[in-house]
Parts: sequence; structure tokens; C-alpha cells
Amino acid sequence: MSRRGFIVSLILILLISTWTPMADEVLHDLPVRQQSVSDDVNGAEDYTIVYQLDIPDDAEYNNQQIPYSVDASSSIDFDFDRVAYYLELEKPNEDRTWVFVSFPSLTTHADKLGVPAFNTGIVYNQLLTDVEVQSNHENLSSLGVIDTGVIEFWGTNYGTSNSLGVPNGDDSTYDFADAQWSSDSAGYGSMQIHDYESGQTLFAYNAWGSSNSDDVGIGSNPNLDENPDWTFASNAAEYNLKSLTVLVRSGPTPSELMITLQSPDDHQVVQRDEDNNGIFSVRGSTEYTADLIEGRYIDLETGFESEWEFVAVPLSSNFYGTIEVPTGWYRLELRFMQNSNPLAIKTIEPVGVGEVFIVAGQSNSANSGDAPLTPTDSRVSTWGPSGWRFGYDPQPAATGAGGSPWPVAGDLLASRYDVPIGFLSVGYGGTPVDRWVPSQNDLFPRITDALDAVEPSGARAILWHQGESNAGGTAAEDYARMLGEVVLGSREHAGYEIAWIVARVSFVPNGDPIKMGWIIEGQNAVIADDPLTFPGPHTDDLNGTQWRYDTIHFNEAGLREHGSRWDVRISSAMDDLFHPISDSDSDGVTDDKDACPDTPDATEVYLDGCSEEQRYPGSTTDEDQDGIMDADDLCQQTPVGESVYTNGCSDSQLDSDDDGVSDADDLCPFFNDAIDQDFDAIPDGCDDLIDRDNDGVSDTDDLCNNFDDAIDVDLDGIPDGCDELIDSDGDNISDDADRCNNYNDSIDVDF
Repeated sequence: MSRRGFIVSLILILLISTWTPMADEVLHDLPVRQQSVSDDVNGAEDYTIVYQLDIPDDAEYNNQQIPYSVDASSSIDFDFDRVAYYLELEKPNEDRTWVFVSFPSLTTHADKLGVPAFNTGIVYNQLLTDVEVQSNHENLSSLGVIDTGVIEFWGTNYGTSNSLGVPNGDDSTYDFADAQWSSDSAGYGSMQIHDYESGQTLFAYNAWGSSNSDDVGIGSNPNLDENPDWTFASNAAEYNLKSLTVLVRSGPTPSELMITLQSPDDHQVVQRDEDNNGIFSVRGSTEYTADLIEGRYIDLETGFESEWEFVAVPLSSNFYGTIEVPTGWYRLELRFMQNSNPLAIKTIEPVGVGEVFIVAGQSNSANSGDAPLTPTDSRVSTWGPSGWRFGYDPQPAATGAGGSPWPVAGDLLASRYDVPIGFLSVGYGGTPVDRWVPSQNDLFPRITDALDAVEPSGARAILWHQGESNAGGTAAEDYARMLGEVVLGSREHAGYEIAWIVARVSFVPNGDPIKMGWIIEGQNAVIADDPLTFPGPHTDDLNGTQWRYDTIHFNEAGLREHGSRWDVRISSAMDDLFHPISDSDSDGVTDDKDACPDTPDATEVYLDGCSEEQRYPGSTTDEDQDGIMDADDLCQQTPVGESVYTNGCSDSQLDSDDDGVSDADDLCPFFNDAIDQDFDAIPDGCDDLIDRDNDGVSDTDDLCNNFDDAIDVDLDGIPDGCDELIDSDGDNISDDADRCNNYNDSIDVDF
């Protein structure tokens, strides 16, 4: 669109808008404003103005309507892919400074792009990529396109805590890494965009939500005694020109805006069951015309990718379903389909299946520690009103802005069980147990909100650290009764017997030891009376400056010791609470049902957990690679390259007569070559003369086996070897005893 066409389109938008007495002035001023954008910004002709605002010295937009000089939000009836903010500032007798910041749109609604007053519900707090920066400011003019942007738009008060985890952020000053102080009440107001790599504020417009004088700036505040993001600068009155213009570029809606996901969250942890699986609820809406949503998980440690599986069928634009995931740390992917064709993939990363704990009680369960702590294990997560995030302090659903024991406990538990750990810490400082009793309708909803947030997989246990505020005189039986009501109320709401782990704690400075003892007695009574309530840590012994910075709340050493004691007590309770059904060979069949618990990795098994090979050894192996499985191979050492018969034998191995000699070498086919009784090297099956005594007479005809039949000295027809009387001269006297061989010994005429 040409510059002239761009201006005309804006005039037409104004003409169809509601006419006001100021219309003549607006129409008169519009070309001048538009001319500034067009003169300053390359590519301005691609953008359409949504809002234009002359910034006052002292706005209170949380209490009054925002007086846009141009409001064309209701006329933006086309898709847009980028949003831009153009800020002009000029002081008397100084040059005009401007900045133009454009990035992929964060919404599909043009009326959600203006000043984020509290009643608009606009909150944008995230990292930005593909951010285009044009400016005549000396520190911004060379930025060009960056992928290191941060947006901080909200209508509330805010603090310096780097809850978003912005790289290079400073928790001690108002900069590019701040966070809402309270999300449920109007306050100071922030409209800032930064580059965290260079540390530069691109532009800032603050304090428009309260009675403070407004802050405004391009680039970082050069006054080193003030905050770099212009917070509390109160400098708006110094400018005679201060104009903010919001624009959009026509184009296809960014795909990530086509899907609004309510669950699951990045960093969410769900409770594992005894099968070591957890269930994620999948809820949201989509602008896509999808007829199927599928899901899969990708192991962030091993890279394993599961198969796509059914999750939900959208009803109109809304969808609800679940996906079951094994214990571990993953990237979830949701695939939106139409007619079996993928439309888009939504990624949630990281998410985990492991151990989940709800934390309730008073200040030492919340964020009253001296030093905010951060887990060293990335698998430790925490939940709050804005959903799940990495588990650094302060815990987002608990009161206080300091430290807690849960980052340390999370690290220790993650190491102990090698699973992700999730905390939902809803503690409230300075509260007696009385305020948590369900019938009081006071703090108990904090527990029920947490219970609702962990559905459908639930939580392992509720961790209770409270007692100090009752140590002034609550009797043991009264304390036990009230805590028992809280325990029973939680189970009634949850719909299952959720376990409790109760810390033994009552210490207050200068407290009455007897009265503090009553609280411990009441806590122990609940533990003793309920098989699903377990003893938590003792902490009353952690006294003095070694452990506490203000006599009652823990310093860093105290928080770390506190977290360590919770780890020990939780692990002790887990012996009773967790009885995993293991699958030691990872074949998909749990050990209690697995007939073959040592199946090799990546082997398909039957329902009994046994593979084909385990059922029938050799049925899936072929040692000689002849194409015949070993179980059926009669010849398991077939030479390479030889063709075989169905029994696995080649011609060189075939032994038709089973005599152990292959047919190729067989001396006597169909007979056993090993049988050769006369040892003449001719197997008996093929021997025409079997003659063991080698006398030329076959064994079947042999008159005297093992002797030569031809030897018959006395010619009496009995071979000598079998002749009982060898009598060569026939005188009935054996030759051995014959006194006169060849003559008849009985003839002795002369006696």
C-alpha cells in the first residue's frame, strides 16, 4: 500500500467510527501523525494504525477510560501477523527521538494491543523473537532484528524478582527482568519492551495505572542513580511531545495463536502411579477446523519418540482429552489434524511425570526465608496462579517474597528417586490452624485449588508446616481436632485418601515451653490416629543466628537444613506410600505378570512377557545364517554360501543314514559307516565278506571264530582253534602228549 493509500485508509476508518466533537481536530491531526511514522519507519506502508495516544503527564488508566486520539480496534477485520509500537518523544529545544518495535503478534484481537490497564485483562510477560527495532536513538539504531526481546505489559504493581528467568536479569533493580508483584489487583502499570542481550530498554511507559507522575523513555535510563527501565522516573512532564502509536501488519495469524492451551503447562509435573505412568489433562481451544488431536512424548534425555496416539476430537473450537506418559522428563507434542492431514503441532516443554506435593501452613512453609533459593535440578517445578514454572523462589502461590525450603527439598528428592518433582506451595504467613478449617471458608480453598490443579493424577501427599501461631495457648486436643478437620476435608474434596506429612513445629521466640509442647502433642495425635498421616520433620531445634535471621524465620543455612529434613521424612513416608509395579526389562509387561523378566531390550513379547526366542530357544536365531532357525537346524555349522535343505543341512552336511558321515563322504549309504566288525575299512553294510578273524571264511560260516578255519593239523574237520584234541597220527593222544608223533602210541609189541 502506498503512503497516500495508507493515510486514506486511516481517514476512512475514522469516518466510520463514532463521531465526537473532537473529530475535526483528530482528522486535522491524523496526517501529521501518520506522516511521522511513514517518514521514520521503513516498511510503514505495510502497517495499519490501531491506536494512537497522546501521553499525558499523569494518567490513571486503571481508574478511567484511556483517551486514545485514534481507536480503530473495532475496524480491524483482517488477520494480522505482527504488531508494532511506535513511540515519539521530544523535549523543548531538543531533537525528537523515536523508536519502532515490531514483533509477531501475541493475540488475534486488536483490542488487546493497547495500554494494558488492569480492567482490560491484558498481561504480556514473555521472551520475544523476531523483534524488529528501528530508531534514531544512538543506542538502539544498530539493533536491527533481534531474537532476545522481553515484553512486560501489565496493569499491576511489579517487583525486581526475575521470575521469568530472563538471561542477564538483575533481581536487585528494576530492569528488563521484573515480575508482577500481585496479579489480582490494579497498580502502578508497566508497558515495556527490552533487549536482554544488550541490556537495553527499547521503550518504557510506566506509572499510568496509579496517581504517580508517568514514566516514559526510549533506550535505557542514562541516570545511573535511577532504574534503567525508567520505573519511578516520573519524567513525563519534561516532554512536550510524547505520542504512542500501535499498529498491525496484515498477514496470516501466527500459528501459535491459533491454539489456546489451558493444560498442560511448560514445567508441569504430574503424579506417577504404581505403574510408573502419569496422566496429563489436555484442554484448550483452537481456531483451526480440526477433526482430531493426537499426541506424543519425546524423552529429553534419550531422544526416544513415542508413537502418535489419540487425544481428543474437538467439539466446535474446544477440546478436552488426556495423554498417558511414563515417568520421566519430556517434550509433549499435540498434532492438530483435518482429514488425516496435519494442520499444526503445539509443543509443551518440558513436562514431567514424577512426584507431586502440595504444601500448606504458615510462613516457614511459604516464602519467609531470608534468601530466595533456586533448584540446581531443572526437573524441580512449582505451581501458582499463572500455572507451572521452574521451581525457584519465591513460590508463586505462597505468601512472602523470600526463600523457602522447597528448592532444596526438590533437588534432594529428584536425586533420590531420579524423577521430576513438583510443588504446589499455598502457605500463608502468620496463620493459625483455625483459619485452615474448611468450615471457616477462609484459607482452605487454597488447598482445594491446589488439589484441583493436580487432577486427574492427584498428588503424593500434602506437606503441613504450621503450629507457631497456635503456640500461645491452643490445647493439644483442640489443635488435633482442627487439623483433623483439615485433613478429612482435603480427602473429601480430592475424592481419594491423599496422604499427609505433618511437621512437628511450635517454636516462637520467648514462647512458653508447655504451651508449645501442646502443639507438638496435637500434631503427634493426628499422626498417631491416622494411618495415612506421617511424621514430618522437627524444626524447633533450629534456633539462633546459625539458623534464623529474625529469631523465627530461617536464613539460607536454615532453609537448606529445613529442606534436607523434609527430604528425609518424605522418603521415610514413601516406603509406605509408593509400591511401584516394576518392569525391570522394560518390555511393557510388569514384573508381577512377566514370565520372562530378563527379555533383551527392544524385543517384542507376548502378553506373558516372553519373546518368541524365550518361549522356544533357537526359534529366532540362525547362528550359521543359512536361513533355517537354530531350533530347526540339524546342521548348525553350514559352510557359508552352501544351499541347504529344510532341515538346515547342505549336500556337504546331509547324512541320510544318520551315521554321522555326510552323504558326500559316506562309504556305505543307508548303513552306518562306523560299523566295521572285521576292521577291513569296508562298513559292514557294504562288506561282501565280514571276516573278523581274516581266515577267508565269513563270520556266518566260520567254524571257529577268531581262528583260521584252514588250520586243521589232524585233518579231523575241526579247525585247530576250536579242536579239543589235535591228534595228527590218530592214536587218540593229543600231539602235545604224543610220545611218538605220526605213529600210534598204543602199539608197543615188546612192551
